[in-house]
Amino acid sequence: MTRSNAAPFVPVGIVTGAEVDHVIERQHGGPTNVGNLAPFKPRLHRMKTVTRIRLDPKPDGGIRVRTPTGYDSDPPPF
Repeated sequence: MTRSNAAPFVPVGIVTGAEVDHVIERQHGGPTNVGNLAPFKPRLHRMKTVTRIRLDPKPDGGIRVRTPTGYDSDPPPF
């Protein structure tokens, strides 16, 4: 899946079997707009919804994944 450079978080192309959901949950301050929506595979969607895994938007249109155990897919430089 790729994303449009002009509109981050807007998927380009067809994603089979995806579920569209908020990147930042509405109850955690996430806006309800296209910029905060992304397609997730059902398994990741469930994990995001029922666990404390955090998904944060990145400026380049990607998504940063952080877990309660300390995993960070995009750690800050030291």
